[in-house]
Amino acid sequence: MKAEQVLGNKKKDILVQIEQGVERWALAFVGGKDTGNEPKSCFNCPFLYINQKRCQIHGPDIIIDSLIKDGELYTPVCVYQTGGTPRAISDSEVIYNATILGDKKAEITGLEWAKGSGTNCGGFSDGASCEHFIETDSDGIDGVCNLMKKDDNEVDWDDCCDGHEGEAISWKKAQSILVKGK
Repeated sequence: MKAEQVLGNKKKDILVQIEQGVERWALAFVGGKDTGNEPKSCFNCPFLYINQKRCQIHGPDIIIDSLIKDGELYTPVCVYQTGGTPRAISDSEVIYNATILGDKKAEITGLEWAKGSGTNCGGFSDGASCEHFIETDSDGIDGVCNLMKKDDNEVDWDDCCDGHEGEAISWKKAQSILVKGK
């Protein structure tokens, strides 16, 4: 039996919702002001333990650090980035408070290493720009996101969400590079 036969009208409803766009909250939208006017990355997230190069959410087995591949900078990003200051604490103060950590968590959170200094809509401050950003001014600063609901899709080039589609390498590849770099 084909999926169309099983889903029936549900498939139509889903396609209509996709055509109308996704609500801002569902894409975990983060404004440029929330990240200190820097591209979205683990380096402006309060879940990062900066001294340990680890994330409170991903756990002790995943190294969180920038890397250079083929002469290009790549920076870690994930869907849980909220904007804020990383935690600079001692090893004895580190707490991993998630029930799922490591490889499985990295898959769930969409952890990847974006080309550049992080991610954002329009390439602000060497961030990896997103293919969903459509400029609406001649300076490339203001625009719309073609993923978001049409009545709430105005964004700036320094904003970002989890719908980001830009050049990146997988977390697994990044880990192999970072471990070799030790």
